[in-house]
Amino acid sequence: MYNEADIGNYKCDIAHSKALEFLPQMNIERFNKKIECEQDIEDIIFDQDFVISAADIPREKILDWVNKVCVKLKTPYICGGIDSQWATFYSIIPGVSGCMECWKKQAKNTGPIYQDIVQEDLFVHSISSNVAIMPMTSIVSGLISSEFLKIVTKITEPAALGQLCV
Repeated sequence: MYNEADIGNYKCDIAHSKALEFLPQMNIERFNKKIECEQDIEDIIFDQDFVISAADIPREKILDWVNKVCVKLKTPYICGGIDSQWATFYSIIPGVSGCMECWKKQAKNTGPIYQDIVQEDLFVHSISSNVAIMPMTSIVSGLISSEFLKIVTKITEPAALGQLCV
């Protein structure tokens, strides 16, 4: 989605314009805002029909904040991301599926992938905080897009509803 000409521009502005090139009649809102707390997320999504989150900073808190706010507002959402070895995504429909906190409680003792991700045993540390490579980014973006279409069109069951897919 991005190339060298995009350096210095906000990622969400570039993504917004590229999405509108693909489907000009889409109604997409974008926000260039540093997220520092749950309230920042609620301020952005309070009246949205659906949330797709690819936010990753602050790494230790952002996913919990998105989960809490979406569950509170009963807003369906998909989260996805990558690091050096994992491309992950999951979808939540409050009141229909379990939420991320539900999954974490269940997986904490039983999920080997959860343990690998949380403990970062296999995490490849880099001099850059950005270890995303294009194939992983493309894969997770495609999976998130497919999941979104499954949820909104009801064409088939979502693959990651209430569970982490890696």
